[in-house]
Amino acid sequence: MFRILESQAPAKQTATDTINVLSGRLQSATLLEDRRAAIQGLRSFAKIYPASVASGALRGLISSLQNDREDVDTIKVVLETLLMLFSPDEASPEASDEIALWLADEFTQRQDNITALLDLIETRDFYSRLYSLQLISHTCAARPERTQECILTAPLGITRLVSVLSDSREPIRNEALLLLIALTPTSEELQKLVAFENAFDLIFSLIEAEGSLTHGSDAVVDCLTLLANLLRLNISNQSYFRETGGIKRLAKLLADSNQEEETDQPPPSWMLAHRDKNIWGLLAIVQLFLVRGGLSTPINQTAFWQSGVLKQALRTAFSQRFTVNVISKALETCADLIRGNSPLQEKFGDIEVFWGSDHHEHAVNGDAKVHGAQRINVIEALLKLTLESAPIQLLDARLSACECMKAFFANHPGIREHVLRRAISGHLSGEDQIPNILSVLLVSPDSRGNADPYQTWLAAVLMFHLVFEDPAAKSIAMQVTEGDAESGEEVVTCVQTIVGNLITGMQRGDDERILIGYLMLLCGWVFEDPDVVNDLLGEGSSIQSLLQEVKHRSASKVLMSGLSTLLLGIIYEFSTKDSPIPRGTLHKLLMEQLGRDMFIDKITKLRESPLVRDFEVTPQTTAAQVDGGLPEIFFDKTFIDFLKDNFGRLTRAIDREPDLEISVITNGVEKGVSRELVDALRGEIEEKNQLVHRLESDFLHLKRQFDQEQVEHKKTKDTSAMELSKIQQTSQGLQRNHQLEFSKLEEQHKTVKNELLKQHGEQLRAIDKQLKQASADYERKTSRAAKTHEQHASEVATLKGAVYELETQLRSAQEKHEEQVTRQELEAAREGFLAEKTALEKRADQADAQAKSATQEKELQVHEARSELEKTKSATSEKDEALKALQDEVEKLKLEAKKNDEATRSALADLEKAKAEAAEKEEARKAAQSELEDLLIVFGDLEAKRNQDKERLKELGEEVSEAEDEDDDDEEEEEEDDDDDEE
Repeated sequence: MFRILESQAPAKQTATDTINVLSGRLQSATLLEDRRAAIQGLRSFAKIYPASVASGALRGLISSLQNDREDVDTIKVVLETLLMLFSPDEASPEASDEIALWLADEFTQRQDNITALLDLIETRDFYSRLYSLQLISHTCAARPERTQECILTAPLGITRLVSVLSDSREPIRNEALLLLIALTPTSEELQKLVAFENAFDLIFSLIEAEGSLTHGSDAVVDCLTLLANLLRLNISNQSYFRETGGIKRLAKLLADSNQEEETDQPPPSWMLAHRDKNIWGLLAIVQLFLVRGGLSTPINQTAFWQSGVLKQALRTAFSQRFTVNVISKALETCADLIRGNSPLQEKFGDIEVFWGSDHHEHAVNGDAKVHGAQRINVIEALLKLTLESAPIQLLDARLSACECMKAFFANHPGIREHVLRRAISGHLSGEDQIPNILSVLLVSPDSRGNADPYQTWLAAVLMFHLVFEDPAAKSIAMQVTEGDAESGEEVVTCVQTIVGNLITGMQRGDDERILIGYLMLLCGWVFEDPDVVNDLLGEGSSIQSLLQEVKHRSASKVLMSGLSTLLLGIIYEFSTKDSPIPRGTLHKLLMEQLGRDMFIDKITKLRESPLVRDFEVTPQTTAAQVDGGLPEIFFDKTFIDFLKDNFGRLTRAIDREPDLEISVITNGVEKGVSRELVDALRGEIEEKNQLVHRLESDFLHLKRQFDQEQVEHKKTKDTSAMELSKIQQTSQGLQRNHQLEFSKLEEQHKTVKNELLKQHGEQLRAIDKQLKQASADYERKTSRAAKTHEQHASEVATLKGAVYELETQLRSAQEKHEEQVTRQELEAAREGFLAEKTALEKRADQADAQAKSATQEKELQVHEARSELEKTKSATSEKDEALKALQDEVEKLKLEAKKNDEATRSALADLEKAKAEAAEKEEARKAAQSELEDLLIVFGDLEAKRNQDKERLKELGEEVSEAEDEDDDDEEEEEEDDDDDEE
């Protein structure tokens, strides 16, 4: 029976079949309840079967975000299902990282999908906001760049996300923080948009609401992380942050964290951990503004100094309430705040800090009293922290203090020299209460009785930075000596003492860090300074000891053998022929005991060592501690840069011939030259000296010859004076004869002059007569022209009278026309008018002809007068030429010639007056011509008036024959032709 029922029962449905059914129902359902039920069913499978649910229902779920967003319950189920797909169960057979990429691609391929999630963020529903933010975070984790583009493109995308930070509900606010942190690490555009949405104020408000740095937990860390993302390498946001008072708010947060709270019980460890983490993050944000070599770094340094951040960072650094990591970070921040800024470096040396326990008691007046702490200068505090022996756990703080000291005198020769001289005076006096750099270096480590290798190493690093690439500092340090010569003690220089400690440490087997510190210092000290090289070579046994150490050092000691070889190469590179060990001897020792191949191999292996090769990417902190021993911190960054920059040069040093020295310019003085060049120059000097002696002997010989020639010249001068007197007497006789001849010639000149004057007077009188005759003829001709003009004027007057009579007749005709005269009277008047018009035109033509003939006669008369005037001018010019010839011969006749010229000018003035009278006659003729033209204009006006009368007759219904119009046109054309002829 049961078997029959089992056979008739439907087949079992698998999870995949169920998912497919639910997916189809989601896509085809029209009722909201049906879609919600389908989504709830899919949610139950999303954790275990994420791939199946996503492949069948993903697009339907995303569509539901847009279609059903008004229904809060449905949207909540949809968002939960999508979140399950992004984070499926780890035990699921379909779980894979590719599912998240697939889901993110589906969301970001269409802008509407991200916009739908952003729309849900604007709702006040808790789950809609929270789940939407989480979905965008998952999408951003899988496809960050595409998600950033979609949010940038979405309307008010950044504005919506930033506004969520002001949500009072902590989960939503924290999720928004995480999303903004994920969006802003790399996109500069997103960083700017977030910053200008008042994000800085919101972040500081959140930090204060969460208990600031002292009591804040993970939310404060997230706020600081977001702030760091917005400010990292973003000059625009940094300027905006600085201008809106953000630096002062950072200073206030740091100051609040430095205030010790009075409590009966110590705070729990987790709170202290969060506090230190928050302070570390804030200091890291300050360092974002202080990039080395940045254009805005000096401005930021000044702003942080003025806001008090540096003092608060120092207070944090020398407080015993914080961990080593915080102290180290605070000191690094102080170093960045003053590095390369001369004014701040100088002010930094005047700051005082508390050293020791900083337990506070509040006095009655509110002032804090400090017990168990002393106030010392910050430089002394940094030296104590750096150079005093301490447990290895404080190494990070000591390294940061050393970095702060290096920043104090970096790129400031004045401070560097001051620190160096202070160290020298303290070492020589032996009265320093704080560790002295030189004392630590010059005193053997075993005599100090401590096992702290980093004490010597840190002192060597500081000394390396004091003398590196500073010839003045090197020369100052070389003045330090050990031993009293007056007491019979051997005087040993500072460099020789350090080399001795190095060799002793090698033989004794001291820690590698001590020996590497010495070698770094010596390499930087002797580089490009032949004087220091000679000082070191003054102790000849040191070279042999270094060669033996390199030769017999085991292959595992790559650092020691490589640095020793490097030092030997630098010594040979900058040695000279005059060194205590000559350059040729050094080359011979290197080639015989090491050889070229071993020399290059040692330096190359040093360069290839991971501690050198990977120095920039290896953290130089106690995190590098291995097996509970000392951390692998062996080198200084500046030395590593020096080694890598000069690696090629130093490997080729052994190939340089001993005779060729390196030329080094130190303080404007060149040190080290080629010996061949020196010998050649000396030979040239000898040759020049011989040439000088030869020239001196030649000069004496020439001087004797000059004296003899001078005596002979004196004799010749006396004879010449006698001959000169004779010549002067002869010259005076000739001069008297010349004066007699000149007086005779002057008398002859006077007679010629009188004759010429007589001839010139006769010629002038003849010219005067001719001018008077020409003037009389011209006056007769002008009188005749005047009479003709008067006749022409009378004729014009008669013509004007006729025109006046014609105008009166026209007016009477117009009056008759106005009284509606008959057509016959108008015709008769017209015929009479035409007849009179023709008669007037004939008389006008005759008058015009007469005027033309009169004008022509006047022109002929003027032409004749002009020709006669030209003849007179030509005759006058000939006379003028004769006068000029006479003036050239006799200069004293100039006054009389000027009088004659004035007479000629008066005659010319008379001629000009005659010309003016002729011009007046011409103007009279032009006036007559203009009057004729006025008459023609009057005739034209009469014709126009007649045409108007004809038009008025036509308007009144009278007929006007075309023949009359043609006659009128012909008459007009004839008149125009006459006008053209007249023109």
